[in-house]
Amino acid sequence: MKKIVLTTVIILQTTFLFGQQWSNWVKATCNQGIQGAAVNYGYNEYGKGYEWNWKVKNTYTRTVTFDLYFKVGNDKKSWGTFTLEPNKEHQHVSFYYNDASPAFLITVENVFFGTLKDPNSKRCWAECDNGTAICNIKDGQANSSSGNNQQTTTQNDLTEYNRSKADLERQMQNENAKRQEEANKINNQSKQFISVYNEGVDLQRRGNFKEAKDKYQQASGLATNDTQRKQAKSAFDDMDKATRNEAALNVIGDGLKQIGSALDKAHEEKQQKYRDERSEHERKRAIIDEDKAINTITDPKIFETYADYVVKNLESLNYTFEKISLYTNIPNKEKTVMLNFKGIMVIITNLWDGSSMSKYITFKAESEKLYSNLKNSAFLETLKQLYPFYDNFSGKLNSFDHTNCIVFGLEKTQPFIEVYNKGYQSTTYKGFAKTLSEFEKATKQKLAKKDNSVDGLIEKAELYIAGNNGVEKNYQKALELYQQALDKSKDKEILLKIGYLHEKNLNYDKAIESYESYIANNNNIKSIVYSSLGWIYNNVDTPFYNVEKAKNNFEKEIAILETNYNRETVENKKFELKKNIANTYSTLGFLYNYPGRNEVPEVSVVYYEKALQWDENDARAAFDLMKLYAKDWKDGNFKRDTKKAKFWALKVCEIADRLEVKNGESFEAKIARMSCGTAKDHVKNNFKYLKK
Repeated sequence: MKKIVLTTVIILQTTFLFGQQWSNWVKATCNQGIQGAAVNYGYNEYGKGYEWNWKVKNTYTRTVTFDLYFKVGNDKKSWGTFTLEPNKEHQHVSFYYNDASPAFLITVENVFFGTLKDPNSKRCWAECDNGTAICNIKDGQANSSSGNNQQTTTQNDLTEYNRSKADLERQMQNENAKRQEEANKINNQSKQFISVYNEGVDLQRRGNFKEAKDKYQQASGLATNDTQRKQAKSAFDDMDKATRNEAALNVIGDGLKQIGSALDKAHEEKQQKYRDERSEHERKRAIIDEDKAINTITDPKIFETYADYVVKNLESLNYTFEKISLYTNIPNKEKTVMLNFKGIMVIITNLWDGSSMSKYITFKAESEKLYSNLKNSAFLETLKQLYPFYDNFSGKLNSFDHTNCIVFGLEKTQPFIEVYNKGYQSTTYKGFAKTLSEFEKATKQKLAKKDNSVDGLIEKAELYIAGNNGVEKNYQKALELYQQALDKSKDKEILLKIGYLHEKNLNYDKAIESYESYIANNNNIKSIVYSSLGWIYNNVDTPFYNVEKAKNNFEKEIAILETNYNRETVENKKFELKKNIANTYSTLGFLYNYPGRNEVPEVSVVYYEKALQWDENDARAAFDLMKLYAKDWKDGNFKRDTKKAKFWALKVCEIADRLEVKNGESFEAKIARMSCGTAKDHVKNNFKYLKK
């Protein structure tokens, strides 16, 4: 039978957050035993977004389970299913949102009393407080009990219950309308607060303390949150003191008045600087948001012009164009081209995710000497400055041999428009459209010329898998070609390719069959096959999820990697093997640290520590150890240890420092630095009494 999905919403409409303080606890409109709160830490340059944190608590006398969503403006994220015991709360780690809106929305859905371990037949779905809890829904019948479980009745059918569904939905629509109306009211009131408060600031600046005091008192009555109330009260107290001492100040004389005026001026200049910086930040965010909302892929000539524009500017710097070496075109999703010049490679990418556009131009040189001319060019400087926050990053954008430019609004610049209208050709470059056509034609001819030898079949299969350079992506055709190659050669390595392709197609049963066939018929097994099997069994979204099988395969992968490490003599290869071993140990750590699914902290700790023994710069392992020791575990022998939590938080930051010294532009270093900030916030918010 169908059940009504019971949804309750926690909503709090805020204005600009002047401080980094938690909002008040807000009750859900339907299930008021669930309460939520949030805090906005402002824009985070490392995370490239607005950093928010949220928490929820259960004030019921029973364990409650629910799905939770957190939304900032139009940026909504699902955080999964949570189970909270009576009077317990859950605080999530900070995360980054693209929307600059100060308003947030916490939504909880599918609320029922009990845990996920309870069978559906024993769950009580919560039809709001003081309503009827629907229990034991099975075979067209339902046993219903009142909210306090003091009486039980039996229905032969759910006709009346289904008839009430429309009423419930109408009631929820009315509640949503009321919530929106209240949110609009709070938003308008907050705008009034800002207007009245600024009037008070203006009066204070002109020395009209009594009038300013009245304005601050009026603003206090309009405040919609604690931050605004504290701000208005502080200003009111200052003006109250100023008015009581105004006569004395007049007696002191002009000299002190001038000092006071200077102080007021300095204060106002400081406040104005803050307002200007905030306005400038919002202006820059608006440029980015406006640009990302436009899908440039819909106009084929724009991407063509990107290539022509880059070639024109690089050839003006005496870099000779050679060829296109890669082209990807996924309709309405992605266009990527790799352009090769003598000594320089350029990758141009346009990505559309359905609502947001990302555009990158990456320059990579064969040597620092070849790169130096480009590095100091006006062309590259122009591209960098298309990023509105470039001034904050100018010292970090260059490495010794490459640059990655995030471009916004290039299409609106006059040089780009000129190339769009006129195109570009030279003695070595025939224009993007013609050059690409010749490149795709050559690739198709190459495909047609491939013979049906084992190597030819494999090469053709890989062209169909890549789906680049004018060859249409076709996994089924690739599978057929791989199977033909396997039948001809009996080379068991091809089974790995077949298994991988089945895995990409989400045919996990066939992937497992191919991988196990490879293992059974091979004396020299590669570690990758156990890694692939481990990840299939570690995937909670498939019916093959199995912790024990995942563990066994990951440990077999480690055994082969450690054997290879002991045999290897080349240092850089030994280094890569160490990284792979550490990464697999971290994966095993997470296997036993999966919230709500499989949490065995004492086992997880052992694996994470082994990961750090192999790679001292494994920030992921250190960060997860911090979280394990910071969590208030209720069951088992593993206990919270605040000192160890702080130790591992600091260790994450040490790792970030080391990686930045080595290569601050690496992805690994950036992730470590972001993890450092989150770890410090986590410790600070949970263990405020600890010394720094």
